[in-house]
Amino acid sequence: MLSRRALLRLGAAERWIIRSQNVEHPIHIHLAPFQVVGKDGNDDPGPFNHGWKDTVNLDSGGRAEILIRFDGLRSRSVAQVVGQSLQLLGVVVAELR
Repeated sequence: MLSRRALLRLGAAERWIIRSQNVEHPIHIHLAPFQVVGKDGNDDPGPFNHGWKDTVNLDSGGRAEILIRFDGLRSRSVAQVVGQSLQLLGVVVAELR
């Protein structure tokens, strides 16, 4: 399982790149809506990825560039579980600075 630690400033927008390594899969992020600004190296996120999202579908080996903003957190830290199957779980522990 992939695990990362991120230090966040409440209200700041961050640019993240997320990837699916070996299977087509929806990636979901809890508590922080995001905007897809690019997909698979293209500046166009595709027809279904405009606007605010909480899930983006990635092809096998696919990647998405997202703008994410953590402005609704009510505690000092939160664990974000991304991926929808037990084989693809990743955890980002987001801590406010």
